Amino acid sequence: MLPTVGIVEAPGACGVRSRFKLDLLLGFVGGIEQLVRPGQTVLLKPNLRRLVYDSHRQLFLFVAEAVQRLGGRVVIGDSPWLRNNPARRLWEQTGLDSIARERGWEFVSFERSILDRVGLGKRVYFLPRIVLEADHVINIAPVLRNHRTLLAGAMFNLLGVIPGFKKGQYPVEFSRSEHLDQLLVDIYSIVQPSLTLADVCRRDDARGLSDPDNCRFLASTDGIAVDSVAAALTGLRPRSIRAVHLAGEAGLGIGWLEGINTVGDRVQPWKVRDLDPFGPGTRFPLPKPLDHFVDRFVWRKPHVDPRTCTPCGKCAESCPSGAVLLEGGKVPEMDDGLCVSCWHCQRACPESAISIQENWLTGRLH
Repeated sequence: MLPTVGIVEAPGACGVRSRFKLDLLLGFVGGIEQLVRPGQTVLLKPNLRRLVYDSHRQLFLFVAEAVQRLGGRVVIGDSPWLRNNPARRLWEQTGLDSIARERGWEFVSFERSILDRVGLGKRVYFLPRIVLEADHVINIAPVLRNHRTLLAGAMFNLLGVIPGFKKGQYPVEFSRSEHLDQLLVDIYSIVQPSLTLADVCRRDDARGLSDPDNCRFLASTDGIAVDSVAAALTGLRPRSIRAVHLAGEAGLGIGWLEGINTVGDRVQPWKVRDLDPFGPGTRFPLPKPLDHFVDRFVWRKPHVDPRTCTPCGKCAESCPSGAVLLEGGKVPEMDDGLCVSCWHCQRACPESAISIQENWLTGRLH
């Protein structure tokens, strides 16, 4: 049977119309009541950084309330990409902490969780026990553009189950894009969420933020199908996203549109450039031999603006490969040979003093 992906245009404001649309969305995939039973532990995996945006917040709150109504135990967990910005702090910044406490929802910081070892062939991962033992994992993912994987969607969101202090090692170990794609597939194969929901929002360039009046919500029991449809909605071929292709080949889901039943609102595709970036820019794929050759002539590197830098050291703390050199209160220097283009330093900088520079050829290819 073909997996179903529901699609609805997301209303900009919270309220009755919003709830109607989300009820309709979950109805397309059988309803959440088909999954959750009283007393079951349901782990919700949102993106903490995106919970300040209306669309992601609406989706999260709707699902959490639905699980609670059905008698499920609501557990919320995530782990940010930055080692110096723990999940608990980000959760408190969302303003949802008091709401969760009032309703009996439990927030779990994966950095402080008990970890279990999971082996996949020669690859070994350490993941929170609560993720592995939950009755259901519901993946609530923003869809963003990403310079290494083209699209950061459902599969990418599950990287948040890797505790922050472990996650920092993977950009080094998986420094090439194809290795990161395999990491996405591995984590998805371990977690295998029962339900995936995604918000795809168009960027308002005038404000530099997602436009809450220009969003779509997706839902499916097949997270790979969600990424496939999200790709199509942003003008990409699903097969051009290597992680989706690998997951489809591994039998984890459907990675081609011909095998997916889409229901709901008819929407016009956007361009991937219309989405908010997870990291700066978007890498468009090339044939592998050419990709390796072009890598030598196509570069991006972080640049520190000495006028706004306040050598606080957060960039150096966040760098997994030791490429940020900080000495004696001076403006940090970047070692291009050690940099693995993860852009942790840029996201960690509280002064927005780090930009990503690129050469002319890189600009032509992106």
